[in-house]
Formats: sequence, C-alpha cells, structure tokens
Amino acid sequence: MLGAFMTFGMPYAQSSESVIQNYKNAFQSESFQLPGDDFNTTHWTAGAEHNGRKIYGRAEYIAANDGGVKRDGAYGLLVWKFIPNQWEALGKYDYYNGNIQVKNDYLGDLTFGVNYYFAYLSRIQLNYIYSDDKAVGKNNAFAVQLQVFF
Repeated sequence: MLGAFMTFGMPYAQSSESVIQNYKNAFQSESFQLPGDDFNTTHWTAGAEHNGRKIYGRAEYIAANDGGVKRDGAYGLLVWKFIPNQWEALGKYDYYNGNIQVKNDYLGDLTFGVNYYFAYLSRIQLNYIYSDDKAVGKNNAFAVQLQVFF
C-alpha cells in the first residue's frame, strides 16, 4: 500500500489581539506588545507512506512562514520487518531548521535500531542516534526503550 499527502495554508488559530492579551495576562503588564499586529503564519507539508508486509517507509517535509520567520523540517523512516510481528531493523533521518535565515539554527538526527516485539504492541527498542546540532555540536547516544501495551 502506498499513500501520499499534501496540505497547505493552515492559518494561525488566534488573532493577534488574543495572543497579545494572553501575553499581557502572563506578564501582568499593560505595555507588553508583540512585534506587529498582523502576525500571519502559513504551513505546508508533503509526504508519502508505504506499508508493506516486510517493508514500511514514511517521509514528510514541513515548511512554515511564521510571522516572517521561515522554518522547515523533514524526516524519513525505513523499517525492515525481517521476522514480521517479532523483529524489525530501522533507519531514520530527521532534521529541523528553526530559522532558515540563521546559519546555526539546525538540528539533524540519524538513527539506526532494532525492535523486538514480545507481545501485542509491546516491544523493546535499541537505538543508536547520531545527532548534529549546529549550535552546540555533535553527539552520539544509545537509547533503550520499553513499550508495554495493556
């Protein structure tokens, strides 16, 4: 099964007046203002998904213009079910760029791992994660997670 999706133009849910009022309430200040009274945001996404018996894949790209701040992010996931309903190997890459105009506002992760399902929707995950955060540097991590469904 292969699927694809695309969305565009999810408008900001609050008016600028209600956002300013929320901040005024939080800071108890009548002089607090957000820059501009016409805050506007536009988001769009595009992606695809494949769900086969042995292979699962999903990828998505997200972009936004939030009041003049341009940002984007993406991920790609590939899972090989080498013993279906019991063992999986996976690889994933994702990144987030919080402000495209700022040089070091980028975070990317590369993950490799295995999942062992010992019961319905219950698994043990073992992952190696290589992280590249342009603001603070590179990092290597191992993660073990337990998910139990009851």
